[in-house]
Amino acid sequence: MPQLLLEYSANVIEKDKVTAVFPLLHAVLSQDLPAQLGNCKSRAVECKDYYIADGQPQQAFILVNLTILAGRSDETLQKVGEKLMAVLRQHFSASLNKLQLQIFLEIDVLEKRYFKITSAEPELKL
Repeated sequence: MPQLLLEYSANVIEKDKVTAVFPLLHAVLSQDLPAQLGNCKSRAVECKDYYIADGQPQQAFILVNLTILAGRSDETLQKVGEKLMAVLRQHFSASLNKLQLQIFLEIDVLEKRYFKITSAEPELKL
């Protein structure tokens, strides 16, 4: 289930290799959440239209939203969040050094309703 949505401003220096961070983030999720690696899904969206602070061109952002199923302790979520942020800090270090980059991570926990269809299990599971 873990799903990552990574949105980033078009001026991020690493934009040509932004998806290269996904295997590193998936490794954290599979080891520390824990989650099955095969269930981890990620996507990246470049934001060409954005406005940050005073609109200066050196303003940049990375916004990561992680959605997971319920069942993890607050301590586990804190540890996973810290590890994910460390990976993001390393991967986007050029932008951190040359731009006014802001990196955000939001963890959303699905508490109740969740619907899923897969090729292996074509019936809707409630």
